[in-house]
Parts: sequence; C-alpha cells; structure tokens
Amino acid sequence: MKPWLETLPPSEQDTGAVVEAQPKGYDEEYDLMPFDLSGSELWVAGRYDKQVRSVRLRIATHDVSLCRAMPESAAILNAIAAEVEDIQSSTAASALVQLRVCRDVLLAQVTRRSVARLDLKNGDKVFAQVKSVSAKR
Repeated sequence: MKPWLETLPPSEQDTGAVVEAQPKGYDEEYDLMPFDLSGSELWVAGRYDKQVRSVRLRIATHDVSLCRAMPESAAILNAIAAEVEDIQSSTAASALVQLRVCRDVLLAQVTRRSVARLDLKNGDKVFAQVKSVSAKR
C-alpha cells in the first residue's frame, strides 16, 4: 500500500487521501472555512482554530469527481486543478485515479466509462471537484 493511501476497516470499504492544509479564515454566514491546499482553496464545513498551522483533512475517493474544464456553475464549491498520475481499474465498473495537486495527492473513484468518456491518461490536466471533506481535529 502506498503511504498516501488511507484504507478504512473492510466493513466500510472506502479509501481516501489525507492531506495537510492551512486554515485561511472563516465565513460565519455559511459556517465554512477555507483552507490552503497547495495553493488551491478548499472549503470545509465548520470552524477550526485559525492559530493552528495546519489541519489534516481526509478526502474520500467517492467524494471526488473529475472534469476537463473548470466548472462555471456547480453546487460543489471545491474545484482543484490537478494532474492525473495513475489510473488503476479497481472493479469491473470502476477505476481509482491518482491525482497530483502540487505536493499533495488526491484519489478519485470513478467509473471506467467516465475514464473512457474523458479520455483520461497519465499527465492529463483535470479539475477535481471535492464534494465533502472531513477534518481530523
């Protein structure tokens, strides 16, 4: 297993990436906090101590979708520029896509059909839409 991959107990059958991010502020009206993730902004629900230098954020593979262009209008707040590093079939229907965001790695679990439809290959530039993030306090 690669060091950037966190596997949950088999009962949950879920994988994800854990990244370090720095808090940037707080949006009291919407109870959201922006974090700096390798120069990209990642919005997380809740309030975290701004005095802390960094927070470990867990991003589940099923909470990441991929697109070729920056979405102009979407309910998902987080769209991060990334580069495809690796694509592995994980089941007959799905693939695990490893993404590089500067010094960080994200993972996306997508259908193999989506990989084909987007014609994804190693080295491709994409946008990772992150639906949900959990913080390790």
